[in-house]
Parts: sequence; structure tokens; C-alpha cells
Amino acid sequence: MQQITAVISVWLVNLIGIPVYNDGLYISIPNANFLVAEACSGIRFLISSFTLGIFFALLAITDVKKRWFFILLSFIFPILANGMRVFIIVVIGYYVSVEAATGFDHLVYGWIFFSFVLLSLFYIGSRLQDKSSEQPSEKEDALNYVPPTPLLATAIALSLLVFPVMLHVIEPDQQESVTVNNKTDSQQLDIAKVQKSIPWAPVFDSPDLYDYKPVQVGINPAHYFVISYFDELGEKELITFNNRIFSDEIFSQKYVKTAEIEVNNSTLQVKHIHIVSLSGLKINILVTYQVGENFETNVGKVKLLQLIAKIKSTDHGGTAHIISAEESIVSVEQLKTLFSVQLNQLNRS
Repeated sequence: MQQITAVISVWLVNLIGIPVYNDGLYISIPNANFLVAEACSGIRFLISSFTLGIFFALLAITDVKKRWFFILLSFIFPILANGMRVFIIVVIGYYVSVEAATGFDHLVYGWIFFSFVLLSLFYIGSRLQDKSSEQPSEKEDALNYVPPTPLLATAIALSLLVFPVMLHVIEPDQQESVTVNNKTDSQQLDIAKVQKSIPWAPVFDSPDLYDYKPVQVGINPAHYFVISYFDELGEKELITFNNRIFSDEIFSQKYVKTAEIEVNNSTLQVKHIHIVSLSGLKINILVTYQVGENFETNVGKVKLLQLIAKIKSTDHGGTAHIISAEESIVSVEQLKTLFSVQLNQLNRS
């Protein structure tokens, strides 16, 4: 969603002739820089609008084609509208000031913009709404009539609400080439100090353990993080939108894909994230999560593993394993090997 929002807004900015440079989630104009952060992605707005759109379509529109058209519109319209919102913010930042754009963002997106989009969406829905509640005549094709089903609408809407919840609950010592520092007395370091020295260091809320180990490929540095939650009581949570694999204050994500490494003579899939800063610094990051003895990359499956572990009373938290290095000095293959070695040592300890 962040990337889509950035693409739409940059296209609109180019359309009116404002000089703009786009690098991932960063949008730069002559007098300001903007970052399409996760909070600006519009994902919550999209989920709300889509859910309400499905309710309206199933309860008020009986024509099959019109119903599916409105459901599709309730998904696409908020995405386009959010891109327009960021475009307006950039335009205000260019012609007025960044301060004015920031104030506009909070006011408009909070109430006015959200209300306007929903009213526009439901106005379109009212135009598609059936003028009469009469049942079709016997001559009409029964397949063209699907009666409103409130139960079905409720079930689908609840499933859409549960999905984002599941995402919350539903990515130096000098050594020989591709070997790691094998210290056994590694202590949890001051998180702020680590994040200051490594600008892209992961940001997690209230972990029970935030452990950083400098590792090396030859003489080139890499960075290995082990971030653990021993339980998920209160607001502590391994998988949540507040926890970030990298700091997005100066870095933006270019792409995410799956990579494979060897752990305990078996293939383990990990997440490969490529990020870049405005200055052009490129970083490769590999990520996997651990629940008990199981490693998993998909956050939905991680939450499922956590649920199973809690039911069995075998584990009540989880761990994120993250390794990163600058692309110019450590290749992806070297980083994969380094990650594999570290995880193998972990399993032997």
C-alpha cells in the first residue's frame, strides 16, 4: 500500500509539472522531503471502506453485476483517494510550506477526507441501489437475482476484520571468511546506542531481549540481531505494525522477496528485504522468526505457531532473527551463508 500510494502521488505531481524525485517510499521536491510511512499507507482506511462497501452491496444491491462492481469500487476507490491525499499534501508543501502540509494532513485525513470519500462511495452506491424491492418475475432469469443476505454480509465483513487482527496477533572480532563471533557471554546492549550506531537497526517495542552481535565476512562488517519476547503479556507482541525490521526514518524499502538458506541440513526460507537511503546507501536484510524450535517467515503462520504453542503451554512468545549488511561490501550470497552459520550455531547451543 505504501508503494502504491507513492506511485500514484508521484504520477499526479509529475502531471502538474512540479519537480519531483522518487526513491522507493521517499518523495523529494525542491523545498521538502516526504516519506510515505506505514501510517500514511491508508491500509486501515482501505479495510474500513472495503468492509462497509461489502455490507452495503450485499444488503442494498441485488443485481449481481452492480453488486460486484460496487465491491470492486469500494476496494479501488480508497486506494486512489489515498494517493490523491498524499498528492495534495505534496502540492501544499511545494506552494505553501511543509508546516501547512503537515497540519493539513492531520486535519483532513482524520475526519474531513475520510468522511468525503465514504460519502462519495455511498452516493455512487445509492445510484446503483435497486429502485424497487420487488422479486423478479417468473420470466426473469433466477440466476440474475441474488437476494440480500445479511448473514453472509456479516460473515464476510467479520472475516475482513479478523484478517488484520491476525496480522497483529493475524521481515567485532576479526574472523575467517563467513565465520561468526562465537562469544557465549553476549549481553543485551543498550538499544538506543545500537540504533544510533546502525541507522537501519530494527525497532521493536518493549522486547524482553534485544541482542546485537557484530559479525564479519572477512574484514567486512555485518550485523546480527536477536530480538525476543518471552511472553506477550500487556502490549508486548512480536508481530505488530509498530515493530519494524529496519528504521524507516531515513531508509525506504525497494523490494521484498524470499531467499533460501541451509539450516540443520534442510532448506529454510527467509525474507530478503532490500532498502536504500536518500543518500544511496543500499542494505540487504535477511529475516526469519522463531517460535519454539520452529522457524517461519510468513507472519500469519508465525501467529498460528504462537497460538498452537500457547495452547500446548510450550512457548508464550517468539524471536526475530535479523542479519544485515551494506550491499557494496557484503553480497547477498555471503550474507545468506553468514545467516545460515549463525542459525546453525544457535541450534547447537
